Amino acid sequence: MTPGLFAVGMALAAGSPRLQGPSAPVGETEPVVLELSGNGSLLIDSCAPVELERRDGKTWIAVATVPCERSQPATLVSGPLTLTVPAPPPGEYRGVVAWGSTCADKLPFHLAACKKLGVARSEAFTVGVPPAVEPVSDVPPAAAGGSPTPAKSAP
Repeated sequence: MTPGLFAVGMALAAGSPRLQGPSAPVGETEPVVLELSGNGSLLIDSCAPVELERRDGKTWIAVATVPCERSQPATLVSGPLTLTVPAPPPGEYRGVVAWGSTCADKLPFHLAACKKLGVARSEAFTVGVPPAVEPVSDVPPAAAGGSPTPAKSAP
């Protein structure tokens, strides 16, 4: 790759927004909180600003969202934005945000005629805590405060 093409590729990657998901497992009844950040202004859909995909084996399946009125103007994002999704069933997920830049103002996202479109995905995260596992101790019961094991005597 020539230095010029490399620089263009890096500029495009640097201009793309980043979606950060939870760093620790999310409880089964807790909402999922994600943060969208990027350089410059971009538009996201006001109807469904963030969606989830659930891992199913080696593939990711889109999770159905609640329908809403699609005639709302798109949301302009010019700094970090916190996005919240209601608690999904336990599993492994990632967040997904469709975004656009250089778009017409005050129009719904699907009508904004953005010159650049993209999708930002978070790293995978877990919803629901795995069941507690009984810790295994390498310490013999006598050393752990239990009753000593009787010693066998030689005949």
